[in-house]
Amino acid sequence: MAAFGDDDYDLDDLPAWDPEKRAAFLASLDDDENEQPLLAESLDEMDPDMVAALMQLRDGGEPPSQLARDAKDRGNKHFATANKTKNKLFYREAAKEYSDGLALCRAAREEDGDDEEVSTTLALLSNRAACSLSLKNYGQCVKDCQEALTIDAGHGKCCYRLARALLGLKKWAAAERAASMGLSAAPDAAAEKSLEGALREAKRRGDDARAREAKLKKERGVNLAQRRKDFDAVTALGVKLGPAPAATGAAADASAVTAGGAA
Repeated sequence: MAAFGDDDYDLDDLPAWDPEKRAAFLASLDDDENEQPLLAESLDEMDPDMVAALMQLRDGGEPPSQLARDAKDRGNKHFATANKTKNKLFYREAAKEYSDGLALCRAAREEDGDDEEVSTTLALLSNRAACSLSLKNYGQCVKDCQEALTIDAGHGKCCYRLARALLGLKKWAAAERAASMGLSAAPDAAAEKSLEGALREAKRRGDDARAREAKLKKERGVNLAQRRKDFDAVTALGVKLGPAPAATGAAADASAVTAGGAA
């Protein structure tokens, strides 16, 4: 083989590419079955072996149950910072950590040699519900509390957070039931005080709502009766009117059509 110099070499002196190898290489260019994207947008697009290797590098090979506890601890730090600084962005960061922790708890169920820790799952659900309540994401708070209460029906904090979320949704009767359920579980002194406050508010708001509804119903009845009375009086004078107000309360407008005067 000729040596490669700066200027003088002959392509004919280069080794030939074996025809079979060349054909196999060209064929492989059309085979995208195992091709991986240059920039993956999600873990689903990446080689599973590569994902596992990267996770081991990141997490040090810890089991999912331990990683779930770590996520809970990180979330608790964000939550404490949010309470201290009144910055709601930290509630969102805490909620993300709690969500990651819940995903890891689910992964622990499928992991050989590992298992989901129910206490960790319960804490993550309760803590994420607290974040949702602080962010006024009442629907998510209700969902997390309901799931947590399937694990521990007497969880005082979840009963309280559920009651507060239902108050936010203006579901007074449901909030009253949630607070009562928490009190029936004999919570500690702090939880009992919070639940009693939520119960009083739910009852007060429920009573106010019922009173307003009764008042409006009475006013509608009075107005309907007055319109019918006016209708009958004007009709007696020979004035042509529209349809008579219905006695059921679904009344038409009984304003007199005075154009043209009396018949």
